[in-house]
Amino acid sequence: MLELLTMEVEYRTQQGHPLEQADYVKRFPNHQDVIAHVFNAVVDEFRLPLANGDHRKNRKKDGGPTIIQSDSTDSQDHLDTERLNGENEFRRFLDPPTRPGWLGRIAHFEIESILGQGAFGIVAKAYDEKLHRVVAIKMLMPDLAMTSPPRQRFLREARAAAAMTHENIVAIYDTHEDPIPYLVMEFVPGPTLQKRMDETGPIEVAEVLRIGQQIASGLAAAHAVNLIHRDIKPSNIL
Repeated sequence: MLELLTMEVEYRTQQGHPLEQADYVKRFPNHQDVIAHVFNAVVDEFRLPLANGDHRKNRKKDGGPTIIQSDSTDSQDHLDTERLNGENEFRRFLDPPTRPGWLGRIAHFEIESILGQGAFGIVAKAYDEKLHRVVAIKMLMPDLAMTSPPRQRFLREARAAAAMTHENIVAIYDTHEDPIPYLVMEFVPGPTLQKRMDETGPIEVAEVLRIGQQIASGLAAAHAVNLIHRDIKPSNIL
């Protein structure tokens, strides 16, 4: 249900079709939590306004898509609350830290800070005390980890990606399932492409081509082993 609904909402959003969360609740009354999660995820991805009323009045000037959600909560406040809730949930699965000022630990990984949060997971900077190296930890959102399909998909895709070695793909070192599914990944220092553009403005054409070639090379390698990245955007490019 989660995967199918996500695909439909993403597709209709990209096509510019207005969506009413309430319509999906009427169609699938037993899946209200899943519907709310998917709508929040797509809002987070496309940074769309949430509004009540006529979608024509809320459509962006560039003709981009607008999602009309069934409540009138301000979108940025809602996203900030979602992120805070996600971080608090993340902390629930951590043991007390051994390093002053750090967030906690999970297994033999000491968690230093939260790097980012998406619709389906939280990424943190950590230190592997066994191998003495800095890593990134990506944990599946707790509410999704409690349901079987997202949990299985998360681990299945992680294991497939872990088998890949490519200079333009962040390496996955290991996967764990307890106390919650999480990945141990290569830590790549530096800002995302989105942050770089926000801070410096437009990028020179030659640099755009160089970055584009690297992205395409990484995607081609993933496609060669039947892995599809459905969320390519500047904030996911390091």
